[in-house]
Amino acid sequence: MLTVTDPNGCSSTSSSIISIFPSIVADFTFSPDGGCSPAVVSFDASGSTAAQTYQWTFGDGGITGDLSYATISHTYTAATNVSCLPGETFNANLVVTNNNACITNHSEVVEVAPRPLPIISDQDIYTPFSNCDQSPSPSNPNFTLTVNNNTPSTVCVDHFDISWGDGNSTLGLTSSSFPASYTYTTLGVFTLTVTATGNNGCTNNASYQVINESNPSISFGNPGSSQGCAPFTINFLVADMADNSPGTTYEFTWADGTTDYMDQTWADTATTMPHTYAQSSCPTPSYTAQVIATNQCSSTTNTTSSIIIYKAAQPNINLADTQICIDEQICPTNGTILGYGPNCVQGAIYLWNFGNGFTTTSFETCNSYDAPGSYNLALSSTDYCGTLTESLTLIVIGTHAEFTADTACFNSPTHFTDLSYSYSDTTYTPDTSFPIDTWLWDFGDG
Repeated sequence: MLTVTDPNGCSSTSSSIISIFPSIVADFTFSPDGGCSPAVVSFDASGSTAAQTYQWTFGDGGITGDLSYATISHTYTAATNVSCLPGETFNANLVVTNNNACITNHSEVVEVAPRPLPIISDQDIYTPFSNCDQSPSPSNPNFTLTVNNNTPSTVCVDHFDISWGDGNSTLGLTSSSFPASYTYTTLGVFTLTVTATGNNGCTNNASYQVINESNPSISFGNPGSSQGCAPFTINFLVADMADNSPGTTYEFTWADGTTDYMDQTWADTATTMPHTYAQSSCPTPSYTAQVIATNQCSSTTNTTSSIIIYKAAQPNINLADTQICIDEQICPTNGTILGYGPNCVQGAIYLWNFGNGFTTTSFETCNSYDAPGSYNLALSSTDYCGTLTESLTLIVIGTHAEFTADTACFNSPTHFTDLSYSYSDTTYTPDTSFPIDTWLWDFGDG
């Protein structure tokens, strides 16, 4: 309430109702504090009072909009890898609001510990981490690797552990332990992992691929009998693979649009590689098959040619309907897909057999059937690769027209009863599978 009075003693009073809303409080917890970079820190503002929206500023440039939920995670990354320095700090701030236009904020300091950055290098600067140039073999697989330590700020690293990737490790190395050497006694590709533990307890690791292989070898050839009609299987000869390293792979490209992949487990004992050609090499004169043997060192390519594949003609009968009437003439068309013979020559001899005693060697012909029944219509094509036949089953149907009539009186209706039916064999019995569906009556009186 407000009362005002002027010098003349005049006064006036005004009043208004004021609403006092509950206090709004911003508060949050977070975890972990002092985690190793990159640290995923979880924030929980569910302890705030009367808050409806939450806006976070994480102190590293990260910021959110107004959120309706109280929990969130953020990843902090320290700007240094010097793991003996104090942790890097970030000022995380929370602003909360509600529908009453109340607003407040709360801040906490988040600490993130830097972690070391392990780096090693091979003393062999020409072929680092690789023994390819020495052509190791199963009988002489040894490869001695010597590595230098290039980790920055090694004074801040408590110790190093190296997993050599072959099941063996060297632990508790210090800066004075380098250069460090290790001898691999088996062929293969290994993942070397060096782990550095900082004075602050934070760890970090780095991995390197160590290659103890030689350039792969393979011999590839055909057995001599590399001509035939599809489908035609050739057992290609393969050799000189047993000394290849365990990770070697083999890609066979057959020139017919197909590819096969094999591994060293197969190569350790294989002497042949079979492939079945389903398509003719024509119109090109022949196929050239290829194999590529690949490992981490290099790849070796070998080919074999003069693979000549023929293919038989594929007979094909084109006929619109296989249900026909007695004495109906049919003219099936010849849709044969020609194959290939020597020199990619195409051609075929045809034989039609209509199943009723009529045969012909014409390319196409017509025929009819004078008796009902089931007939096998066959078309055979013969060429260099032999004879193939396609057949269709024809159903020849006959119809029998018959009716009865009442005695007809002049100027009186006469009732006619249809007794017609179809038949599909020489017993001439009605076959309801082929019902009569059209009638044409002629009553003889015009």
